[in-house]
Amino acid sequence: NGKPKLLMCRTVIGKGIDEVAGTNAAHGEAGVKFTDDSRAKLGLPEEKFYVSPETREFFSKRTEELKKVYDDWQATFAEWKSENPGLAQQLEDAVARKTPTVEEMFAQIPARDPEVNEATRISGSTAL
Repeated sequence: NGKPKLLMCRTVIGKGIDEVAGTNAAHGEAGVKFTDDSRAKLGLPEEKFYVSPETREFFSKRTEELKKVYDDWQATFAEWKSENPGLAQQLEDAVARKTPTVEEMFAQIPARDPEVNEATRISGSTAL
């Protein structure tokens, strides 16, 4: 419905590690010495950075989906670049943080006739 949502969860830090569950000791190294026992209690494999087959499959499929989206975007972007070479160059320069030298910027300021009286707000606007 487009409205913001708030999810509230009550969690227990260090759950499964009886020695530190619900305490600050679960942060950092205090709970490390209990991790092997807690992994066994939770029924997790001994592999330290275990990723389930279901999770691997999910992200493998998701990678394929995102690859298609990425390829579609690249095709759209390439078409835009060929239709807008000047804007594409400006974008590439901006992304590369390429800026003109001071001399190049000064060279782009139009010369003005000192004999013509002009309000500074006008000449400043022209220079910009």
